[in-house]
Amino acid sequence: MKLKNTFVQGKMNKDIDERLLPKGQYPHAENIRVANTDGSDMGAIENVRGNKKLTDLGLTDAITIGKFSDGSNQKIYWFVSSDTKDLVMEYDIQNSITSVLLESSNPNGILNFDRDFLITGVTKVINGDSSKDLLIWTDDLNDPRCINIERAKTYGADNFDNFDINLIKRPPLSSPICTPSFTVSSLENNLENKF
Repeated sequence: MKLKNTFVQGKMNKDIDERLLPKGQYPHAENIRVANTDGSDMGAIENVRGNKKLTDLGLTDAITIGKFSDGSNQKIYWFVSSDTKDLVMEYDIQNSITSVLLESSNPNGILNFDRDFLITGVTKVINGDSSKDLLIWTDDLNDPRCINIERAKTYGADNFDNFDINLIKRPPLSSPICTPSFTVSSLENNLENKF
């Protein structure tokens, strides 16, 4: 028999004994989410899957210091710091494929992940073409980082530098060269206003 209870107040109350809880409050919840629908189920609590081991990276003393879930493309991104290397990983849920985006074999190398600086600011810029999607993150220790996801998969271990992953790109080495010319059309003579 399935137990169904309506929590009208929608409050979790851990401060009081379960036997004394007012109607509409609940003492504990795990693996749930609140439904965001426009229908009658708005605000309803739904069960979600619990933790399930998807991959084994074979690292010692590894810890995940950040994560991002792209529900529309069924992909998970996570940031790993261990004794031997730092990693940025991607997991394709539909195809069960794990991909290394960035790998720094020196824990104090280019990625410079630190367990005390969790990566909480992560976003993905989705373009019309998946080969142009960007993953952007910050950990309040290093400069903000930005990578083209598909290009990063081709870097390999330690085959990238700060200029490849920093959000703020280096300026051009020289200014653009332009040669003005005169034509009858006034539309072609506003070069000064374009720069």
